[in-house]
Amino acid sequence: MIINLFRAVVLMMGFWVAFVSWVAAESQAPAEGSALPAITLPAPKDAAHQAYLGLAGKKQFTVADIPAEIVIVHIFNMY
Repeated sequence: MIINLFRAVVLMMGFWVAFVSWVAAESQAPAEGSALPAITLPAPKDAAHQAYLGLAGKKQFTVADIPAEIVIVHIFNMY
């Protein structure tokens, strides 16, 4: 249980680092209601997490690679 929690935290930290890097490179924020730009993220290493996201066998992915009608991305603005 603790190992799964640790894996989830590491996965979320990886997403956060990738997202922060992308945001730092952008000069303007996307307009409200616009499509999220293609951001390449590292795929989860855990096979169960890959299967949940529909990303089996991928090393990297974009949000568009997730086979879902709707993907909710929660963005935290700390500053």
